[in-house]
Amino acid sequence: MAKAIGLSRNTTTALIKECQQLGLIKAIEKGYELTAGCFINSAVRKTDAGIYKEL
Repeated sequence: MAKAIGLSRNTTTALIKECQQLGLIKAIEKGYELTAGCFINSAVRKTDAGIYKEL
């Protein structure tokens, strides 16, 4: 995931933990589920997979 969004592994881990604490995402079997609204990292190149490819 870190490579896909262009951040270091440590930064990505910290951001995931913060998002979980804020109730924005929750862990599921194969990754994470958005639980509140939507957020988009506009710096990430868009693909055919859409927004979820960023995550």
